[in-house]
Amino acid sequence: MAAYKEIDRISRLLVHQRFALVGLLCMCLVGVAFEGAYAQRSQNREQATSRRKRAITKQSMTNWESKHYKVYTNAKREDVEKYVEHLDTVFEAYVDFFEGYKPRKRARKNVYILESWQDMVDFLKHYGVDGRHASGLFVQGGKLEGLVIFLGGHSEGSVKALLRHEGFHQAAHHFMGDGLPTWMNEGLAEYFENSWVVDGRVVKGVVNMMRVANMKAAIEQDKYMPLGNLLQMSGRQWSANMKQNIGSRRAKRSSNVTGGGHQYTQSWLVVHFFRHHEKQVVRDAFAKYMKAIGKGKTHKQAYNAAFTGVKMRDLETYWKEYVLNLEQDRFGEARFEIEFLAIVVNRFVQSKGNMLYRFNDQQLLSQLKDSEVTESVMVDRLDMRYVSTTDEDVWSYRDEEGNQTPYKIEKKKIADRTEVWITAEKVKPSMRAKIVIGQGGLKLGYKLDYAWDGFVYKRPEEKRTR
Repeated sequence: MAAYKEIDRISRLLVHQRFALVGLLCMCLVGVAFEGAYAQRSQNREQATSRRKRAITKQSMTNWESKHYKVYTNAKREDVEKYVEHLDTVFEAYVDFFEGYKPRKRARKNVYILESWQDMVDFLKHYGVDGRHASGLFVQGGKLEGLVIFLGGHSEGSVKALLRHEGFHQAAHHFMGDGLPTWMNEGLAEYFENSWVVDGRVVKGVVNMMRVANMKAAIEQDKYMPLGNLLQMSGRQWSANMKQNIGSRRAKRSSNVTGGGHQYTQSWLVVHFFRHHEKQVVRDAFAKYMKAIGKGKTHKQAYNAAFTGVKMRDLETYWKEYVLNLEQDRFGEARFEIEFLAIVVNRFVQSKGNMLYRFNDQQLLSQLKDSEVTESVMVDRLDMRYVSTTDEDVWSYRDEEGNQTPYKIEKKKIADRTEVWITAEKVKPSMRAKIVIGQGGLKLGYKLDYAWDGFVYKRPEEKRTR
């Protein structure tokens, strides 16, 4: 009996010890968790403090003055200077466009070029601006005013296109304050975004055929926005449509026709219609309309003053006809075809090698036409198009007078190499592809040159021997 009592006593003791050990273990775990949480909070506070210390502000960035801008950046200056040079060039085109308008300020305009998207978001947040849904924007009022973009993840071409677009908003504010209606402000920004900068000058009126195709489909399916509605649309309605994905900028790359119309695409094409219509009276009426808007007139007042006797439904009909018949602009068409012909020459050199010297210019042209090359070539920086040497139109371009002019294809012997030149001289600017070929038919390189005043060929000097 005593033995059983002893066993019972020992069992109870072990149970108490077990509970004590479990309790002690729980206390240890709680202590470890508390210590971990405290350490995490301390680390978070240190990180927040560190972020505040390295906050990106105007004062913390490298800055300098260009011809037209005060530049701020946290990126390397050598990575930014080409974009600033581009923006200075485009600003000259803005000045020409706003000729006759008095600028609000004579001082240089601010441009902030951030290294990454997060840098841009943090920078804007510091000044009370939400930039989470933007690739770039023009900020006005408050503690910050200027053009703000970031570089990371963007190609050079897309950064420059964004600068041309947002740069126009900044220029419009510089010359006209907040006077431009939303459709005109965005349409003109798209107009400059679609332009090319060539040899220090801006080629305006460039036609993006993919976007034109989208708008043609909208017109044919009666899904465009009535012109009267677009021209009178408030900024609030524009933004509301964007939130509902009606007429969003995604329409640039979408082949679908969305309800309500593509606001950005349609606004761009309305501007293109007014700026490049064949009749001077239409171009003059738009300039008069814009002047009236700049003086504070309402849309109705400005329209009645500029388009005397023209009903809105008739203007809409003229605009639809313009879009449905719109073709590739001369510059874009020639550039596309020259790119293709350069590919054809390259293929020919690869197949014929050092036999190239046997052909004169006319024989070379004949050989190229018989080569039966079909290739996809980039159009409008967004779209690809297939083209073939069997297409007769690819061998000529529309000159400034609208006539079809053959491309000039010729060989040039320069030092120890041969160059094949493909030239379109009667467009503005003139353009020339140079395919450089070394000994044995080895292709050494390809370059596309432009000239606003035509090309001048200088024959290389020959070394004289005694």
